[in-house]
Amino acid sequence: MAGELESALKEEAKRTHREMDALEAQGYRTDNPVVGVRKAAYEKRERRLDEVAYRRFGRRVRAAERHGERWQVLSMIRLLALTGCRRGEIEGLKRSEVDLKAQALRLGDTKTGKSVRPIGRAAAAELEAALQRGTGTYVFPAARGNGFYKGLPKSWQSIVGRRFPDVTPHTLRHSYASMGEDLGFTLPTIGALLGHAGHGVTAGYIHKVDAALVAAANRIADEIAGMISGKKAFNGAAVVDLMSRKHG
Repeated sequence: MAGELESALKEEAKRTHREMDALEAQGYRTDNPVVGVRKAAYEKRERRLDEVAYRRFGRRVRAAERHGERWQVLSMIRLLALTGCRRGEIEGLKRSEVDLKAQALRLGDTKTGKSVRPIGRAAAAELEAALQRGTGTYVFPAARGNGFYKGLPKSWQSIVGRRFPDVTPHTLRHSYASMGEDLGFTLPTIGALLGHAGHGVTAGYIHKVDAALVAAANRIADEIAGMISGKKAFNGAAVVDLMSRKHG
């Protein structure tokens, strides 16, 4: 009985958060009253962004852009969302590691060693724009001196962390993987896109990236890009469900 009650409370809490997020996204509210409410221990698990959360995240990034945030920060944040890469892989990305023609990142030093990561066209477009702005060894050069730009953690806190304290760069990686699952891709395919040990693209694919993996990366990145840009039509399911219960 206790287990059933805990499960029911957990689902009710999740439903309330989704409904409040949806109402805010649709303009019915200007805030989410349950943001910051301490969750029970059974709810503490790795978070993923759903459609509503991606939209709110995107609005924060666009607001930061309007307020003059550095291009390096904005581009890195978008790439974290569109590729599922680790923060360090994007921060220290070298121009020589970007292969726009093949739609891939050819990373020389990652957590799992050398790795080739197929990327979607939305991510490739973001990278192309960054390459045109920066110079030198790194895609995201430091504002002063040599090396890569290292101000992302501080900017992340002001852009994302204050509003969504439980969302980290790793949350974007987990959300990318979850989006891949939602779209029906297999775990080996998702693992290859993320560079997981045992699933990554190895030396046998160095010269030619598997077209099927590029197609998968396109689909995932397009879906995420549509939500964070606000251009993808909102399905409104949570709002409709809430309204139907109120008037039913």
